[in-house]
Amino acid sequence: MQNSPLVQIVDKLDAVFPKNIKNISSIFREVKNIKQSDFKKYDQKQLVTAFNLFIARKFVGDIDIENRITPPVIGDLAAVVLGRLGFIADNSSVYSPSISFPDFAFQVCSHFESRLFIDSDSSSITENLPALAALFGQSFKKSSQYDLILTRFLGIDFKKELNSFLKLDLLRQDGVSLLVINDVDLQSSTFLDFIKTNDLFDLLSIIRLPQTLFKHRETASSLLILRRKGDNKKVKAPVLLAQIPELTKKKEFSDFLNQLDDWKKDNL
Repeated sequence: MQNSPLVQIVDKLDAVFPKNIKNISSIFREVKNIKQSDFKKYDQKQLVTAFNLFIARKFVGDIDIENRITPPVIGDLAAVVLGRLGFIADNSSVYSPSISFPDFAFQVCSHFESRLFIDSDSSSITENLPALAALFGQSFKKSSQYDLILTRFLGIDFKKELNSFLKLDLLRQDGVSLLVINDVDLQSSTFLDFIKTNDLFDLLSIIRLPQTLFKHRETASSLLILRRKGDNKKVKAPVLLAQIPELTKKKEFSDFLNQLDDWKKDNL
């Protein structure tokens, strides 16, 4: 029986990378040595997901790295939400700031022919991101302003992350930022003060992710969408509050998509 595409890709990556690699930066330094022709038959989503699985398996038991890895399904759900609301499409310019492991941004953009730029806090990763994007078949291009910013907060120092990760000044007017934030941090005074005092954006939505995606209740997270205010802004849209149902519940998930459609029709 032939292995699935994901298993095939992970096996190929295992064969390419040295066995003694000890850290994420070393893996990114080796990306430029990969023969892209060996992976041409796989699509973007398969490549991004498999690379994520390869990293997870390579560093199983490393709590710090495991905390930085985003389950691919979260990127998939973020892509569904953004696409349904019309906040990302083919040729959208996307920015992802100051993150040490860029799997979330790559996962979202694997659903679209978008132009992605990532500014990592690790120089060794930043230098090799164009090679990784090329492996995934994604366009990697810096812009002066972006349609969308993607960020997953790690929850290590929430106040510092708020000040460092948003980069809302890089958004075009009416551009949006999608954030993955721990529900505990959403209920903090730090977040409430931030919402009250920042006049650069409107809070558009808080969408809770399915609880079963998280090993522990304390790590449950939500998708937030912020929109940069434009000069000709009409009436501020009411905040979309929603819960993504368990993915096995097809009727409930269809109802959730209809909720997104109705909110978009009424407010965007």
